[in-house]
This record gives sequence, C-alpha cells and structure tokens, in this order.
Amino acid sequence: MIAIMRTKAQAQKVSELTGCKVLLDEGNPTRKVSLTGDFEQYRDALESVSVLFAAM
Repeated sequence: MIAIMRTKAQAQKVSELTGCKVLLDEGNPTRKVSLTGDFEQYRDALESVSVLFAAM
C-alpha cells in the first residue's frame, strides 16, 4: 500500500515513525510512502502526522 501525504516533510516523518520507505522519483524523495503489510497497523502513525492523506 502507498500513502500519499500532502508534503515531502510529512512523508519523511511518516517514514521515520513507521520504518517504511519514502518512494523516490529519479533519486528525489516524493510525497509517497510505501507501507508494507496491513494499513491499520500504520493508521495511528499516519494520523499523528496528518489526517489529510490518500491511501492507494
């Protein structure tokens, strides 16, 4: 699953909290974080950063 945050800084914070990786585009960080496993295990961490995110 991929979480799309509103800013790159939020994506970085989610990455730090969850241990998951920020996706790169041509070597540059994006607003997307690759979440492994079940989304529910990451929900609290995501919502602690922002409640405005998209999950794909």
